[in-house]
Amino acid sequence: MDLNTPNSKAPKSAVDKAVSFLQRDVRSFLPGWKEPACAKQETVESGSQDFPIPSLVDPAIVDHLAFRREVLDWRDGFHARATQLAIELCNAFALKIREDLADVSIFRRVLTRPAYDMLQDHFIRIVRVPMQQAIQQEQSELSKLVQRWLPDATLDLAFVAPWSDSECKCLGDLDFTPKNEDEILGKIEILILGDSGIVDRHRTRATNLARNIIEERSL
Repeated sequence: MDLNTPNSKAPKSAVDKAVSFLQRDVRSFLPGWKEPACAKQETVESGSQDFPIPSLVDPAIVDHLAFRREVLDWRDGFHARATQLAIELCNAFALKIREDLADVSIFRRVLTRPAYDMLQDHFIRIVRVPMQQAIQQEQSELSKLVQRWLPDATLDLAFVAPWSDSECKCLGDLDFTPKNEDEILGKIEILILGDSGIVDRHRTRATNLARNIIEERSL
């Protein structure tokens, strides 16, 4: 139901029903009680005047709370979805690393190459592209939400890409050899899932966006 559209034919709200209940004569709950004739007449006469019962809830507050709840639901959902995706991508990339390390020939173990040089293209394909696509979809959903609640707003909803020309440079001078497997995997995990890592920066941006949107629509 659109909270912005008044509807005179809408059913009584929970508040209205509660008010009506409290206005009833408590004797009507007793067994065998019958309403006196004079009371019936008074009820008819008072009812004919059709006095409206004032609402105990400000519709503007209800509308704002609904807006705020939807924005916060998007933020919380973003955090959960982005984190879950990052974990899945991190695991997929770790699997690729293990497979490639297992296939390193004896010759390559002697003449090694830097790990970042071996892994960057795989990182782009396995991690960066899927994450970018997911973030773009989240941004699209947020744009629809803002357009629905704040059609005149001119907020910047873009997610600043936390990508570099070579994310795998975080591996430093590690060679791509089986003996360095644990250290390589540890650094990749920090890159994707760690504090100030890729997904953490996306979550921070989502939190800031939600705050800015709520502040844009003050009561």
